[in-house]
Amino acid sequence: MRAVVYTLFGASFTIATAWALGALLLKRVTVSLSRLEAWLIAVATGSACLSAIVFGLCTANLARKGVYLGFGLLMIAMGVRYSSRPSRGEGFPTLRPAWRGLFVAVFLAGMAMYFRNVVAAELMPAATPDRLSVLDRQHGFKGLTDLSVQLPEGLGLLLLPAFAFGRHPAAVLVDFAFFGSLLLLMLCYGRRIGRPLAGVGGAILIYASTMIGRNTFAGGLVAVLYLLLVRYHDRVSAALLAAKGMASACIVYGTEHSHLVRAIGGITIAAMFLWFARPGLAYYFDTDDIANLGIAGSQPLHKFLLDSVPILGSPSRAFGLMIYRGLYALVGLHPLPYHLFSLALLATNIYLLYRLAFALTESKTTAMLAALLGCFHSRMESLYTSIANLFDIGSCTFFLLALLYYLRLRNDGRHAGLMDHLILVALYLSALNFKEMAATLPVVLVCYELIYWGRLRFQVSELRRWIPIGTLAVITGAYLLRDLVGKSGLTEAYHPQYSLQRFLETWQVYMGYLFYLLVPFPLTPMLMLCALLLAVALLMRSRPLIFCWCFLMITPLPVSFIELRGLNVWYIPFAGWAIYAAALIQTLFHKLLPSPSKFRAFATAVLFLTLGALVAVAHNRQRAYTFSGNAGSDQTIKQFVTQFAVLDPHLPPGSRTLFLNDPFAANTWTPVFLLRLYFRDPSLEIQRVKIRGDQDVIAVSSYDFVFDYRGDQLVLVSSHRVSPQEVRVLIDNHLTQ
Repeated sequence: MRAVVYTLFGASFTIATAWALGALLLKRVTVSLSRLEAWLIAVATGSACLSAIVFGLCTANLARKGVYLGFGLLMIAMGVRYSSRPSRGEGFPTLRPAWRGLFVAVFLAGMAMYFRNVVAAELMPAATPDRLSVLDRQHGFKGLTDLSVQLPEGLGLLLLPAFAFGRHPAAVLVDFAFFGSLLLLMLCYGRRIGRPLAGVGGAILIYASTMIGRNTFAGGLVAVLYLLLVRYHDRVSAALLAAKGMASACIVYGTEHSHLVRAIGGITIAAMFLWFARPGLAYYFDTDDIANLGIAGSQPLHKFLLDSVPILGSPSRAFGLMIYRGLYALVGLHPLPYHLFSLALLATNIYLLYRLAFALTESKTTAMLAALLGCFHSRMESLYTSIANLFDIGSCTFFLLALLYYLRLRNDGRHAGLMDHLILVALYLSALNFKEMAATLPVVLVCYELIYWGRLRFQVSELRRWIPIGTLAVITGAYLLRDLVGKSGLTEAYHPQYSLQRFLETWQVYMGYLFYLLVPFPLTPMLMLCALLLAVALLMRSRPLIFCWCFLMITPLPVSFIELRGLNVWYIPFAGWAIYAAALIQTLFHKLLPSPSKFRAFATAVLFLTLGALVAVAHNRQRAYTFSGNAGSDQTIKQFVTQFAVLDPHLPPGSRTLFLNDPFAANTWTPVFLLRLYFRDPSLEIQRVKIRGDQDVIAVSSYDFVFDYRGDQLVLVSSHRVSPQEVRVLIDNHLTQ
């Protein structure tokens, strides 16, 4: 109970002190404000002042409870005396109930999302308990050597008085109140000028700014800008009228040249995709890439073609390996062309996502929003950095192509003929031979038929439309049969464990990645979110929303029972999430502005730009957790190849090579595949001392070349024929070092 009292006292005392400082600053301001506006502006400006004062106290080493208490009580007394004067405020214009409900929803949603970030200590960039406790314990900056603690960035110094009295919970409450005042201030401005959407947009921008950083001085500047806008309302209105005229002219032009507007939107999406994906071009091959290249080069072409046919071969993802083989034959061990090929497929998938969204919703605006949301996700960083994710990318490409081809058949009002069946089968087999994620396509097509074309009727004339889906289902069964008869070529990590616990665990992790959380998505909120998405789709009676809900529930099934991977395995389900979000946003937008008008066209453009800004901020915020160097041992491999090129040994065909040590794990074939690829010679014999399975061969073999790895440096120990006895001496010398 005492802790609760201290928490409430610390938070309320700090907020009251900030309000009092702001109220004293506003004493001579002649701008006419309502009571609510005056209170919110006082809190925002006073918080900036209090941060500056606490900085001075820390500099003088006077950051103590007694000083806070004395100074705060004095300021509060002066503020109360001033605020007791008669108000010169004015009321707000009345709003329709729909707008009032929207304001309440935006405010509650913003506060809820911000509170989630505040209570997670990892997401507090400037005011962590460690920083506050150090400052409070030292009573200021004296004796501190860490500049990150001393600098008055973010909200750290504003929260220090609250932390001194009520520790971390009090600091969180002050942080929460400061953000709430700014959020409510934006909504007040929208109500004051009679433009509710302007207030909603300002509130969204305030929340988006917190993803970059939180600063009391920035909040104070927002309050000062608010006062200037109110003080010079006439001039601002004139400027807005001029801007509205220009916007109307642009809208008229855009209506007459809609293809140009779509082109600009496409360029915006392409620019965002290339900007965020460009760091991946600098990555080298990782261990998976070397293994894939080694496997692709060691098997004959007819083996890949045989594996691509169900039952006849094993599921080895043959088409991806064939692309590896083709690129290696053209460019060798130069990773940039491989990355460019993957990037081209990713760009193609963005266009296919646009086409799929348009086919489902018949709205180009929704399709553009879906492409914007689905063009990039920073938690799928391996799609852009690791060439090995070519399998996921290619599977998604042919999955979307097959789905789009089927939708085109149905929208044209015709049933599939023989050629259509062959095309569908070819596209589906291509998707499967990139990765098994595409195995859910027949179930997705069943959902599409039931949702868009009515329930199943057991009539001869009606059963014809199910023949293509049945054909694909038979192929899926034949593909899965290879696992049942023991012909699976997949590793143990991809063997499923069918249990409810594994299903929920994988969904929690992947949902956490999807929503940029640093921890798995909590189970109960996750189930409630899935149920809410279904309820919204059913209540709106929206076929696109219902289909997308089925899509995002069904397509993750192939990876829902295997070991956890990265979010890249959700690349196909991600398309469903993007289309669902875009369709929901567009539906709600049309309900707010039901009649077509120039204003709605302008608001649509603003919506597109605002959504793009929010997505860009979210991606940029996650860069600290993504695109990490050497995440796939790419730099280790690059360094190994560079050092090998400097030594420039000439390994003749069929020569034998021994590594006393190397920088790679004992359970990988990386150096073996790497040297065979480097010299384009699969006949090279390579053994490694660190592999137990090679010990018997090493004991009785002679070697033409012997290498060692000492202190992160590759060393050529011998380039002449070494007998088994000399090999034993070299190994003993290496082990004694």
